[in-house]
Amino acid sequence: MKNIISWAVMLLLPLSVFSQSVIVEGYAYETGNRGYLNEVIVKAYHPVDGLIATTSSNRDGNYTMTLPIARGITLIATKDLFHETEHSLDLLGKSDGDKVFVKTEMQRAPGYIFEITLANKKLDNEVPVDAIKGAHIEVYNNTTKKEILNLKDHMDPDFKINLLKGNHYTLLIRKEGYLSKRLEAFVDVKDCILCFEGIGDVRPDVADNLTGGNSNGTLLANVELDPLFVGKKIELEKIYYDLAKWDIRPDAAEELDKVGVFLKDNPRLNVELGSHTDSRGKAAYNMDLSQKRAESALRYLRTNSGVRKNRTSFKGYGETQLVNQCADGVKCTDEEHQQNRRTELKVLGVQAPEEYKSLLRMKTDADMEAMVLALSDEDQIRVPAGGELPDELKKAIAKEEAAKTKALEMANQKEKKAIESKQTVIVKEKELTKEMPSVEKPTIDTKISTETVEKKVESVKTEMKATSGSTITKISEKNIEDQVAIETAKLDKKLDEETKATTPIDPAINEAAKVKEQAKKLAIQKAAMEAEKAKLKELEEQKSQELSAINNKSTDAINTTQATAGNTTSPINTSLNGHKIVIHYANLELPADHKIYKKHSSVEMYKEKDFYYYLIGSYDSEKEATKFMKLYVQREYPNAYVMNFKNGVRLK
Repeated sequence: MKNIISWAVMLLLPLSVFSQSVIVEGYAYETGNRGYLNEVIVKAYHPVDGLIATTSSNRDGNYTMTLPIARGITLIATKDLFHETEHSLDLLGKSDGDKVFVKTEMQRAPGYIFEITLANKKLDNEVPVDAIKGAHIEVYNNTTKKEILNLKDHMDPDFKINLLKGNHYTLLIRKEGYLSKRLEAFVDVKDCILCFEGIGDVRPDVADNLTGGNSNGTLLANVELDPLFVGKKIELEKIYYDLAKWDIRPDAAEELDKVGVFLKDNPRLNVELGSHTDSRGKAAYNMDLSQKRAESALRYLRTNSGVRKNRTSFKGYGETQLVNQCADGVKCTDEEHQQNRRTELKVLGVQAPEEYKSLLRMKTDADMEAMVLALSDEDQIRVPAGGELPDELKKAIAKEEAAKTKALEMANQKEKKAIESKQTVIVKEKELTKEMPSVEKPTIDTKISTETVEKKVESVKTEMKATSGSTITKISEKNIEDQVAIETAKLDKKLDEETKATTPIDPAINEAAKVKEQAKKLAIQKAAMEAEKAKLKELEEQKSQELSAINNKSTDAINTTQATAGNTTSPINTSLNGHKIVIHYANLELPADHKIYKKHSSVEMYKEKDFYYYLIGSYDSEKEATKFMKLYVQREYPNAYVMNFKNGVRLK
């Protein structure tokens, strides 16, 4: 029994009691003897003192740590993409300086190590290319909404990331002198170990060290960066149009959305969007058709991707820039003609270097924009798990809440002071009523004195008026009033002296007069406070009505004529009134199935000369319209502005 108690005491003693130690030497390896593991984090915990030591394994899997001679020490080993491993050590009975050997076997968790090498884009498969160093590499987990890697000026051409199953990742790679490269990785979906946009499907034949069931392992891939220069052309795939038409089809819209992301990833580029046709048909017709298609594609980009107008232009080339021999009269296959029917981005210029927006910021802004768009059709903003409101919206709400809180605090303070004053008056009145002796009202015969005053005043007025017309003395009405006031004051003083001379001095009467005078002053203060309180209450109600009006405007901002999908043309409203927000304008009418009608519940169209203007909202004042536009609309439509209408006529 004594031995058991002794062991228990030894177990619970803090480390400060122990002065001797042992050396723990271990090595970490993967289950099935698949190799030693580097960078395994090993931590030692004591049951009383908690964490007492930390180390990590080297390339050969070896690690070493010094631990006190004690019972109940636990070793915990962790590594990305591996299950946590735990050991219990009983070091009692060891001598100072002894060595203890530990084997740390770790089982791989479902997921992959993705190793990437950056290199220049190959122009010829026979010519080797240089690796790229000094890139800025960012990785964002869209599933957890967290940044997992941010390497600035990475000095190696290689880097690796751990990808967990069931997660969607975005990789953004940027390097001065190259086009930015964005990769979307979907881990273990659609029968792919990894599905990457920008590389293609990464399958087991490009991986080494995979398990039999492809549940984990290491995947390899080369990512090529495209050199950037003025005049560079980037062909856009899958931008197709119906025969003889230029409307943006759903499949083309999906590809143009990717172009919008590309332009955001490369904010320094000024580009031209060009449309090309094949040589079949008349040259003039092909030129006109390509011009309309290029304009239609660029209009879609500006409207739906928020690309600044000054960065983009469009041009139709018709059949003037064929990429093969299929000129007019030359017999070619449909596939060869298809090569000429293409849409391209051409780099017109590269702006001066500027600080890039981080991938994390871009992702956060995109989430915010999606939430702000909900204002068009919903009465409240739905914030996804882990999301936040936009900065502008948070500031506006905070400002309104602060004003409301301040007004309420002021009202409460005024009300509190009024209550305190009222209570003070009541207390003083009770005290004075209780202490004041009963006295009779002094009888002062003021009739004669009053008549005397009135007569004297009239006499002075008559005398003044009599002399006012004299050429020697000109006295203004103001002089008369001043003289009357002086004489009246003199008579009042004389009357007071007469009253005092004929009235016995009674302290009780004087005290009663003071009490009444004080009560009168308190009553006046109380009335003033009540009036101020009522005014504050009125202002609070007015503020509440204004807030309610603003909220109603934000939910009913788009409240006019809705375009129906079956229409061949969009409706033109001839009875426009109020201040409205222009979100899009062009010299070509938008098709009825355009995305702008799907984004907003109602859109009005106004035509002036050869231009079509697309409007949302209806506001009583320009100030109100401008406020809503700046808070919400310009995040999606940077070029939006306010127009004013009266009975269908635009006011300049």
